[in-house]
Amino acid sequence: MGQRGAGVKWHQDIAFYPHTNTNTCQFLLALDEVKTEQGSLQVIPQSHRGPIYHHYDKDSVWTGSICEKDLITAGVSDAIPITGQAGTLSVHHNRTIHGSAPNTGKQSRPMLVIIYSSADAIPYTSAPYPSSHYGALVRGKQPAYAHHEELDMPLPPDWSGGYTSIFTHQEPLLNRS
Repeated sequence: MGQRGAGVKWHQDIAFYPHTNTNTCQFLLALDEVKTEQGSLQVIPQSHRGPIYHHYDKDSVWTGSICEKDLITAGVSDAIPITGQAGTLSVHHNRTIHGSAPNTGKQSRPMLVIIYSSADAIPYTSAPYPSSHYGALVRGKQPAYAHHEELDMPLPPDWSGGYTSIFTHQEPLLNRS
């Protein structure tokens, strides 16, 4: 969430890193104060209870965003901005629809992003941005079984060759807006 000026179109994190279940969440720690004019994170309350959307365009090209026709019923008008002082922590479920407006302020909006999942939420794909702690068990013990939810899980592109950023995938869309 750090590129100055760039907004982030509406999306769900589960589309980037699908697992056998949706017991994952993303923690965003503000490293500096974040105000609305900096294009703060916006979340749609209760959207984690809704569908998992396709993040491809009509030509099956990955965009990393929910298409406009699906946003009509997604509740975008109910979105709330997440602002706060340095140290403010936001936690959202991986199905939560979220995005940000362009940063029109003079300061960037640096965020530390940490993703946690239950140990029995097994990824279907390579991690988009693994760290040295990827897969580390924080609490409990290694599961003997994967927990599977009954749901359709759209798959992203193959990230095994590396992942750039959401900005790279959404830039062509932002230029059209």
